[in-house]
Amino acid sequence: MLLEGKKALITGSRRGIGAATALRLAAEGADVGINDVERDAEAEKTLTAVARLGRRASWHLADIGDTAARERMFDEFLAEHGRIDILVNNAVASADVPFLEVTEEFWDHLVGHALKGYVFCSQRAAKEMIARGEGGRIVSVSSVHSYRAWSHDTVYGLVKAALNRAAKSMAVDLAGTGITSNCVAPGYIDSRVLTAAEEPGRGGPGYADYAMPWIPNRRGGLPEDIASAVLFLVSPLGDYVNGETITVDCWPEAFRPASRPRPARSGPHAIRHATRQPRGACQGGEPAARHGTVSRFPVSSFGPHSFRGIPLSYCRGEYRWPERRFLSRCSS
Repeated sequence: MLLEGKKALITGSRRGIGAATALRLAAEGADVGINDVERDAEAEKTLTAVARLGRRASWHLADIGDTAARERMFDEFLAEHGRIDILVNNAVASADVPFLEVTEEFWDHLVGHALKGYVFCSQRAAKEMIARGEGGRIVSVSSVHSYRAWSHDTVYGLVKAALNRAAKSMAVDLAGTGITSNCVAPGYIDSRVLTAAEEPGRGGPGYADYAMPWIPNRRGGLPEDIASAVLFLVSPLGDYVNGETITVDCWPEAFRPASRPRPARSGPHAIRHATRQPRGACQGGEPAARHGTVSRFPVSSFGPHSFRGIPLSYCRGEYRWPERRFLSRCSS
């Protein structure tokens, strides 16, 4: 097992992504703390499922946006489990509010839960991990809203983007402690509360049907898809990943086609449009030259070339719509 004997606290875990994460970590040998703002039938279901896996599950009623409740949650978890090896920040308070209707009360509520709560949970967990001197793992659940704007998501998108940035700073500030800090950014994940009869249809027809043309797998994501990414980051498999955000959306969200496609251009510098021609093919289906071109920027597929002075061993160029900014995606 990847997490035999580890102690993991997962906030916002009575159902959905949090519950799936708790079960995934428990299946790999971790004892888990389940946190949420109410203990209902869904919470009992999760606690029972963890126990059936033969792992210890503790319950922690707390609103992580409240300082006293948050500190009490950690005190109770440590009293129950003796230490903390893994923290997964998943608790969320979200709502779609147009920018002109955002109030200070709404701002304080969402930022207090989805940003301040995450940061100070991470701080308390890191202090406990450092005191033991054995390192640890911190993972925050972000969102594809951190990369791209949707209507009515000003505050939600802002706090999710901040989580990605916070993971980087935490990784730097915790250097040398053996603690890693990362994020997972889910896309369309079907975390609805469904009946037992409806459960086999999770992620299938009826969920986010409008997005399916852009999702290669032609299904919505499952909470278990996010749980698996979290497992990677908190296990030895992710030891050398730090300060990063892993996007789990089965969809290149940053390159989503614009709602108003531009007319096709002609010539060797034609831009591939929403129809998405295969890489390496120019408009009209003709094979691209070895030094293929996307837009006005020539980029070599292979070779010792650079973009803005940065040497690239492998580089691919794309336009992002509607901003029309050239992007360079590179890997060594």
